[in-house]
Amino acid sequence: MSCSDHRHIRFTVTGIDRSVEVYRNTHSTDWESFRTDLLGCLSDMTDKISNTADLENATKQFQDAIVLAYNENCPLTMRKNNRNISWWNQDLAERRKKVRQLFNLAKKSGDWTNYERTLTDYNKAL
Repeated sequence: MSCSDHRHIRFTVTGIDRSVEVYRNTHSTDWESFRTDLLGCLSDMTDKISNTADLENATKQFQDAIVLAYNENCPLTMRKNNRNISWWNQDLAERRKKVRQLFNLAKKSGDWTNYERTLTDYNKAL
């Protein structure tokens, strides 16, 4: 529900492969090269700001320099989505749920025999 007078538009995009996710992992960024590239981009910036238009322009240049240096030094990484694993099924999901329940029960009661037997059956099913 919306409190505005705008009409909602809903659309569905099909044909997109959602099994692969593309992202940038900041842990694999070459930060030394990032600093070097950023300094190179910033050296072209003007340092004379006399009005708000100059300030807006300098802000845009600064933002573009940061984004460019980051994109150049932080490689794209692809992660495969494992949600639709072909071997996982409803029986395994129920067995896993039962094992977790028995684990919690055994932790409280101290009787681990039923949990261990069910865990062994679950591992064999895997």
